[in-house]
Amino acid sequence: MSDISRVTFDPKKHYIGVVMQQGRVQLDADWNEQQAIYQHRIETEARDVIGQCGVPQVGGGFRIGFTPDNTDLTISPGRMYVDGILCELNEATPVPVRFLDPNHVQVLSWNVDGQDFQKGQWVEFLDVQMRSLKLFRILEADATQRTLTLLTDQTNFDTSGLKDEKDLSLRRVTTYTTQPYCPTTEREYPGPAFAVYPDDTRLPTLNLHADHYLLVIYIDAWQRPVTSLDDVRMLEAALGGIDTATRLQTVWQVKILPIELQGEFRSRLAKHQDLLQQLSEIQSGGQGRSRKREIEDNKAQLEQEIATFTSTLTCNSSFSEWDTLTASLPGLMNARTYTGDDAGNPGYQRLENQLYRVQVHRGSDAQEGPGFKWSRDNGSVVALIERVVDNKVVVKGVGLDDDRGFSAGQWVELLNDERELNGLPGHFVRIKEVDPITKALLLEQGPPPIDGEQHTKIRRWDGGGIITMNGAWVDLESGIQVQFFPGTYRNGDYWLIPARTETGDVEWPPYAVPNVNPIPQGRAGIHHHYARLTRVLLAQTVSLQDCRRRFTPLTSQAMHIVGVNWANDAEYPRDILKGGLHITLDGEPDPLTVNSGSMILTVEPTLPGDGESIFIMSGHIEVSANNIYWRWGHEEEGGLAELLTKLDIFFLGPRHRPRVRVTLKGHQIWGYAGDQILYLDGQTFGIRGVQGDGTTPRHAVMLPSGVSARASDFESWFYLT
Repeated sequence: MSDISRVTFDPKKHYIGVVMQQGRVQLDADWNEQQAIYQHRIETEARDVIGQCGVPQVGGGFRIGFTPDNTDLTISPGRMYVDGILCELNEATPVPVRFLDPNHVQVLSWNVDGQDFQKGQWVEFLDVQMRSLKLFRILEADATQRTLTLLTDQTNFDTSGLKDEKDLSLRRVTTYTTQPYCPTTEREYPGPAFAVYPDDTRLPTLNLHADHYLLVIYIDAWQRPVTSLDDVRMLEAALGGIDTATRLQTVWQVKILPIELQGEFRSRLAKHQDLLQQLSEIQSGGQGRSRKREIEDNKAQLEQEIATFTSTLTCNSSFSEWDTLTASLPGLMNARTYTGDDAGNPGYQRLENQLYRVQVHRGSDAQEGPGFKWSRDNGSVVALIERVVDNKVVVKGVGLDDDRGFSAGQWVELLNDERELNGLPGHFVRIKEVDPITKALLLEQGPPPIDGEQHTKIRRWDGGGIITMNGAWVDLESGIQVQFFPGTYRNGDYWLIPARTETGDVEWPPYAVPNVNPIPQGRAGIHHHYARLTRVLLAQTVSLQDCRRRFTPLTSQAMHIVGVNWANDAEYPRDILKGGLHITLDGEPDPLTVNSGSMILTVEPTLPGDGESIFIMSGHIEVSANNIYWRWGHEEEGGLAELLTKLDIFFLGPRHRPRVRVTLKGHQIWGYAGDQILYLDGQTFGIRGVQGDGTTPRHAVMLPSGVSARASDFESWFYLT
């Protein structure tokens, strides 16, 4: 929440920029509208080009996997776009490491990427080529000695073969239970669901219910305002630590959505487990073979039925739980000062221009019913809490006055990162007294326990009320009224109401003065955007299906054909096949990828009676650097070689010229540029050309090949005379 005057951006007006004029007043709303125009353009363009969600083929992130002990989920670094919003997970910086013994290592740097090594984190060892070797979990972390105690065993975490390696380095691995709450701050996300901390180890562990057979792992992305209370680097020390602008930040979290499966399927799984138990008892008890065979047959039938059903549970399957999560039926709110039946209403009655903020405090899912809170200054009066003792709260950085501070009788909300980032309301209470000397606020009720390291803040509000949704107008203050309509209200939804003394009214669509027919508006609050990452099936065996949609750049890097030793659609004597064909590329293909399956030569003769046929020509293929050579095995007896040599009937005239077609399969021929795979983009466009006589037209092709695709086939032909 920022101390702003108003929000003027309206996508329906199709503005493309804000133009400053000389000698004019520069307002915060103008600057902010320019930023909103730019953001709207970027996100709309990304949605149009990428779609609802997607990861780039190169640099894509958020691939989900299991840790070696299956107690957590790994999240790969990289980028992803969700509804046009760029989500990023930064790759951790490697640090040199030294083994003290098989279970203890010492790292060169303790604070890396703004975060200390901590108990419960996962780390991976890297070789000199930065290739991942093994994953381990930190059992203990000693900041003084910069040592890590690794949780090891001889099965999944054996450190043998690592401690004697040279040039080893180590870096953190992001997991579900240790994921950061935003890309710019490496602090862990507070309180992810399904994470527990067992008493014996206190290591964060994924805890799923026994009946969670199907899970959808997804990303939840949204944007939130960030002030200097959240990031102290916004304050410029050279100017005395003055507060200037705030920021808008993209926040994401990987979450888990359990899917309730059909009762019939669940009963089959239970019966399958029962049959496994019966088989175990029969084997140990030495019972008859016929009973064992009967149970094995029933077990095999059940496994087939389970496999048939689970094959239908894909990333694109429709789930009611997902539909409920992504459903958007937000409630509407209206605002006014003038009433239609009372033209004498004085309208907005305060002497100052204000930006009122009406925000949902309790959503529709609250047991006590939805409620709202409101502020006349956009909720921008906020301070950090230094300490809490019973019902006394000591704050810093904000004066104690009615305009920009705290005073007796005001409403305040106490909240921290955990509640804010999980969409939960804070502790809403009224100030009873203020001590001007100690800056202590005496609250009417004591707040719950506060974690001082989670940016615990206290925010001032000017009132609150109940969302009735019955069409009744609710008074705020100074002639301003609001009205709520049926719908779903979520914590954090808000509406802004600029109030102006010059007009004696509020700025609300249709922006008439007096505005006697205001139009209800949708929320301007936080909009959550969702995309599926992985489908996890925990039936019989663990099965993961990657749900991320990949896209390639519009100008994908690829290999191209830059030259051939024949002219397309031209005529050549049969000796050209004996001499061989030569193709030059602008990259070096992997020799193993160029073979008779990916490079195909066919001869297409015209048979007597004007019929046509196609024969595949065998030959010797050789790759040398960026050159491909094809030579006909004409010395071999029989086959097509003998056919072309002996049957001159194929060469009676222009109508009977055999056509040789050369095809290279772009998706099957590749090379390397560093660690990137480059495929052949061989597609060409036809242009007008002439034969060797300089006059007869022919169908030529443009080289180099390529249509900015990641891969495409090359095709060309010529005739034998």
